[in-house]
Amino acid sequence: MRVRDYLNDKYTDPKTDELLTIATFLDPRFKTTYITTEKLVEVKVRAASETEALLVGNTDVGDFSLEEDQSGKEAGTAPQSAKKSKKSLGSFLKKTSSAPALRTQRQVIEQELDSYTLMMAADSEADPLDW
Repeated sequence: MRVRDYLNDKYTDPKTDELLTIATFLDPRFKTTYITTEKLVEVKVRAASETEALLVGNTDVGDFSLEEDQSGKEAGTAPQSAKKSKKSLGSFLKKTSSAPALRTQRQVIEQELDSYTLMMAADSEADPLDW
């Protein structure tokens, strides 16, 4: 009886329960096995939010340098193409419709989480250090 009371007290804390739920979801041996469908939605939202928060700090610098590189490349190629053939200014500014549809970072993260949940669970007897 004392053991049950101790375990109930220890694991009824909402923060502990949330941590254990996230850890269970991220463990490839268990994934969604022990998570209710109501909690699964919350877990996916939290995992996506935390992943997005981690990526936001890294992409600001990357986007800035990428834009600089692209503008430098465009400036370098414009005189060469003008020398090869005469093109109007409108042909350079025209937007092409063949560009792929851009997805937000959040959509990419959610798609990765969905594909993770659909993957087969890892063998429960496998050594986690070998993954």
